[in-house]
Amino acid sequence: MSRPKKKNAPIQGLSRRSDLLIAAGKLFAEQGFTKAGMRQIAIRAGVAVHTVTYHFGSKKALFAECLRHALEDRVRYHEMFAPPSTLPSTARSAATAVKEKIEECFRAFYARHEDQWQGGVLVQTMMSRQPDAMAAMSAMLDASRGWFLPIVRIVKPDLDDKQFFYWHMSLWAEISFYTMARPLLLRRLKNLKYDETTLAAGACHIAALMLAGLKKPEIHEP
Repeated sequence: MSRPKKKNAPIQGLSRRSDLLIAAGKLFAEQGFTKAGMRQIAIRAGVAVHTVTYHFGSKKALFAECLRHALEDRVRYHEMFAPPSTLPSTARSAATAVKEKIEECFRAFYARHEDQWQGGVLVQTMMSRQPDAMAAMSAMLDASRGWFLPIVRIVKPDLDDKQFFYWHMSLWAEISFYTMARPLLLRRLKNLKYDETTLAAGACHIAALMLAGLKKPEIHEP
């Protein structure tokens, strides 16, 4: 006769560790870094609090590891932003590549997984400003920059480093907005659902907006 499993059994193997990170990631996405407590995370994961602290040490370390897990293991940004074997040969083909990559970025955070919590953790990282989590996010942004910069400059050859910096940050601000504003959008637009149709429309909108920004006349700073 098999023994019943203990509810607070220690974490065993990578899959159990992943389960804990997902449970913590969902709670951080829902409640934010400050409000989400280690006891709540342990209850949701079905483990003892000391199990969580044994494996991650502190809430700050767990939060940072949740973001790394979201970016590296679930969104898999290293694959997403792997340097292309060849660059587009024309501005039109480069614009198409940029559009498709922006849509891929958006869908990676909001449509690849059923629970869709990784976008929320991304937003909470910017709001909480936890150093270790910010470092993990910066690594992802560096990889994103490395992919977009040479191709965007085919679309707009005279784009300087400062202009690209603001364009690139605006891109990720747009992607993050769909998580941050979700409660407000659902409240104001009664028939809105974060389903496949909405996600496809959002991805297309962001891509069109960012490409349009590359074609606008220059606005000089005062």
